[in-house]
Amino acid sequence: MILTIFRPKRLKNGKLHITRSYRGRYRLDGTDKITDIPLNTTDKRVAQQRLEQIVREKQLESVGILPPQAIRKASQTPLTKHLCDYVTDLQAVPR
Repeated sequence: MILTIFRPKRLKNGKLHITRSYRGRYRLDGTDKITDIPLNTTDKRVAQQRLEQIVREKQLESVGILPPQAIRKASQTPLTKHLCDYVTDLQAVPR
């Protein structure tokens, strides 16, 4: 498993610029895809904790212990809102 945090660097007009906020890069076991995500913080310890939390959540989702993020978010939404969205979707297509 790969789990690293870093601050992106780039050259601008021949001068090296380092961004203020951290990004995280991880790869879960059993996959070949490396995922790069923004952590939206300037503190290194907070960035490390956020990345560890994200990876822990993704690992639990991959083995089926935790439902995917979309399902957890949808379960927090009231059923009346889901029904209204469904009706407006049906009205958008002439049905």
